[in-house]
Amino acid sequence: MSTPNWRAAPLFLGHGPVRFEIFSEPTCPYSVKAQSKIASLLEAVGAHREEFVLVDHATGPNRDHSLNAVIRRIEALSGLALDAAFSEPALQGVIKWHARYGRQNGIHVSPTFMVSGVIQPQLGSGNDIATWAAAVAAV
Repeated sequence: MSTPNWRAAPLFLGHGPVRFEIFSEPTCPYSVKAQSKIASLLEAVGAHREEFVLVDHATGPNRDHSLNAVIRRIEALSGLALDAAFSEPALQGVIKWHARYGRQNGIHVSPTFMVSGVIQPQLGSGNDIATWAAAVAAV
């Protein structure tokens, strides 16, 4: 016998944590613009981006710097100890994982913003943080 006006409780799916991801490249001027809004650490490195960029990805004054010299310069700017991470053989696997993750999601430009695994093309480095937060809250 059924109860009059009975309704099943609604089924809610997808109410776990919302993830906001930014795919960026620290020498891209637009990524630097976005990074400066999210962390002073990235701003410290981003403010010096020209010190790390090669002209046409192959020439210029940075060509004379070794990888160790670049790591030391980033450590000095950021205050982080990075040498141990770069000495870790497992780092290559982590970098490959991040590259595959970006490729599978169609990341072709930096910065690219994703909310819970979905690219948000309307978000960019020119937005203020409130716009980013609104996109996260809308999920």
